[in-house]
Amino acid sequence: MKRVPDTIRNEILDRIYELADREGYLTNNRVDNAVFMERLLTNPDIGGTLEAFMPKEKVRVYIKDSMLNRYAKDRRSITMEKLLNVLAEVFQQPVSLVNTDNDVSLCNTESGFYIVVTIGSYTKWETALRKILLFIGKTNLINQGSELKKIIVISTGGVPIPTGEEEVLKRALSEVGVGVLVI
Repeated sequence: MKRVPDTIRNEILDRIYELADREGYLTNNRVDNAVFMERLLTNPDIGGTLEAFMPKEKVRVYIKDSMLNRYAKDRRSITMEKLLNVLAEVFQQPVSLVNTDNDVSLCNTESGFYIVVTIGSYTKWETALRKILLFIGKTNLINQGSELKKIIVISTGGVPIPTGEEEVLKRALSEVGVGVLVI
């Protein structure tokens, strides 16, 4: 397998992003995405070009693992600036970043309470919860006796959460003192 030159890889990636946006890749079901993948593989500018650098059977894995996973991550990403703005809006006061470790951020509000927040997906909220709890367990940055809010931000990337499930998740996590924001 030859290395795909950066210029060619970037051209293919740009084309896949364009097609995936037009197709609604992040909101499609598995069957529709399988059909989309077949179109990418048979597209001479995508699958055809990649076949010049790797065996045909590796092209599918390369597109899925290297390109479509990156696409999904890029489209679902939430910048720190956006996160702080959302928190400031929710708590109706300025929020500043204190520390970030292992995808968990510790923030402080103007009124003095702390927020421990991480970003997760609907299907991986348990991982986000675990990260928050482990962060709290090991940090010494939170003043003892200070009020502490725990928030999981669910990044949907445009993919709707199944009907009714968002409220169920919010209710369940509120039982253990964790708030949920869906973006």
